[in-house]
Amino acid sequence: PGIGQGERKDRPDREATGKRLGGSEREVGAMLCCCSGGRVDDADGDEHLGSKILAKDGRENGTQAGERRYSADSDVFFDAEEDFYIDGAGGKDPVTAPARLSVGSVASVATTVSSGPPPRPGEKTKETLALEKIRAAFAEYDLPDQTYCRYLRARHWDVNKATPLIQNYLDWRAEMKPESIKWTDIAEEFETGKVFRLGLMDFKKRHVVILRPGMQNTKNHIQQMKQLVYTMESAIAMKPKESRDRMEVAPVRTPAYEQLIVLLDFTGYTLRNAPPFKTSLETLKILQDYYCERLGEALLLNPPGVFRFLWKLIRPFIDKRTLKKINFLPRNFKECDLLKERFELNELDASLGGTGNLPFDFKKYGELMMGEDAERERAMAGKAAPEPQGRQ
Repeated sequence: PGIGQGERKDRPDREATGKRLGGSEREVGAMLCCCSGGRVDDADGDEHLGSKILAKDGRENGTQAGERRYSADSDVFFDAEEDFYIDGAGGKDPVTAPARLSVGSVASVATTVSSGPPPRPGEKTKETLALEKIRAAFAEYDLPDQTYCRYLRARHWDVNKATPLIQNYLDWRAEMKPESIKWTDIAEEFETGKVFRLGLMDFKKRHVVILRPGMQNTKNHIQQMKQLVYTMESAIAMKPKESRDRMEVAPVRTPAYEQLIVLLDFTGYTLRNAPPFKTSLETLKILQDYYCERLGEALLLNPPGVFRFLWKLIRPFIDKRTLKKINFLPRNFKECDLLKERFELNELDASLGGTGNLPFDFKKYGELMMGEDAERERAMAGKAAPEPQGRQ
């Protein structure tokens, strides 16, 4: 889409900067940035009302319409929807941004933009027509309609753009074989707890993935990618099995229960332990192309000073809808209300802002994952579908 209100007006043209990220790429960009010294998956999601600007006391800064505090002069580190400042002859001048909307008005606008005009009686929505076309194109694969819809949403219901995306996804799964990755193959990658999933959900029924880029302990690119895929598959496997029944009406937005919430803990993060560029690019590709529409929200805990510059590089390329899914929490994030609005704090470890004593336990997590591996093998052998066990 073209430059809209609140976006950078000094953005270089596409030939100078490369193709602008689209759909899921815009979402994945945000998380991969964090994990690589550099960005996570999703376009339309559940009703997200935007990031908060949080002060040290956990309150939201600014009460007047359009008021935003420049991060360099604020107690808060910076915010995903923060206005950009450009250096002009007269110094730093804020780029003009629209007035901030109230929670109610944001929800109303989001619904209007996402849903569009209602179809006439007896007519099918454009989303439903797109689903029927894509379903027919991949009839031999018989994927759940929920899968088709996620890929269609990532390409704004454009069948021509979604078709190669789905085909690449199918080819990738045939080559990568995520279902064949076992804990025993990649156990070393989990020793420090740099990537894992929790067994709990937030209040919107979204399962939780933890990323701790400061805990990097290996340099094996292939193994790191397997760990990422293994963790994503494990988190998604905890969700209800997707129905094979055909949808009569394609839902415009992704239901929250199909999505994940990602907590990125930057404790210990430096450029020295950031993954190489190759790993960052591959992470971006996996998340944006093969796990479309899975990101419901990303909470970035205690991002370091160096991340300020990395964020400014990628911020202009991230869609505003995706920015509303990204919340940067300050160094005293444990005092903010944001986590209380998402979780039962006693179910979250203190290192992640909760009140529980639930540190990552490599041995117990390994036992849990090996149990899931055994269940999956039995399911692949024709027995009952596996059900993830307990919680970590």
